[in-house]
Amino acid sequence: MVSKGRTSRFAIDEWALYDVPAMIDFVCNNTEYDKTYLVTYSMSSAVVLATTSARPEYNDKIIVSYHLAPFVAFTNIKSILLRIGVHFGQFYLAIARNIKKFELFPRNHWSINSISLFCSKQSVFLNACVSLLSEFFGFDTTSKNSTMNLDFKLAYSRAGVSLNSIDHLLQMIRTSKFQHYDMGSSKNMWKYGQLKPPEYDLRKVTSPVVLYYSQNDRVVDSGTIHKLISILPNVYQTIIIPHKTFGHIDYSFSTNAKTLVFDSIINIARQFRVPRNYPLYNDYYYYYYK
Repeated sequence: MVSKGRTSRFAIDEWALYDVPAMIDFVCNNTEYDKTYLVTYSMSSAVVLATTSARPEYNDKIIVSYHLAPFVAFTNIKSILLRIGVHFGQFYLAIARNIKKFELFPRNHWSINSISLFCSKQSVFLNACVSLLSEFFGFDTTSKNSTMNLDFKLAYSRAGVSLNSIDHLLQMIRTSKFQHYDMGSSKNMWKYGQLKPPEYDLRKVTSPVVLYYSQNDRVVDSGTIHKLISILPNVYQTIIIPHKTFGHIDYSFSTNAKTLVFDSIINIARQFRVPRNYPLYNDYYYYYYK
């Protein structure tokens, strides 16, 4: 068993090498099926792509993987505020390491109350909250009830992230390379056998992949998607969200997400040959969420 103190120091590499394989194996072992579907969003897309690259045997256990706004940091980020955050990121991370704070953005009473103060429907700061979300991520404010339960969604849709994972993301943004975590020259030589961290070979991702992206995404732009298409050997389908104001955060927050995203996930799943009693083919499952 790995302690919380150690997991709080995990980078994306550890998620990819240990966590995702463990989840896939758990699902397969407990459903008596040898394959499963994977739906990923933002940073988790990077994790799953890293898994199927570094441990290519897991391609055989994936029916199809869906990547909603895959954040693999190939191109420039549109958001000015995020770019400023990237620029000063190393400074903030150095402070966090100095005070031994290895978990960032945790979900606790303080963060929940702070979000409620600034982003609840009754808050005088609601417009500022929405503006920040729009600039940071891209947020569809034109959809019906776009701010409904916004504070609840922001507070409970996250659960903290390790310092090294943020450092790993910043590293990939700075280098525009989808690569292993840079531990410094000496540790890199010990772990990777070379001074610089190696890149993940995305040509090893042989399982079917479906890519989703949107025009108002401030984090993942079309350049990232086009580069993924040019490298990944088995892109089954690429879907651009037809709603022009649909942003990065709307995959999980928008009231239009079902019709714009989730229905197509189910429809594509039905195109693959798996037994009729497979969970995603269960009519109750489908119509319950319909």
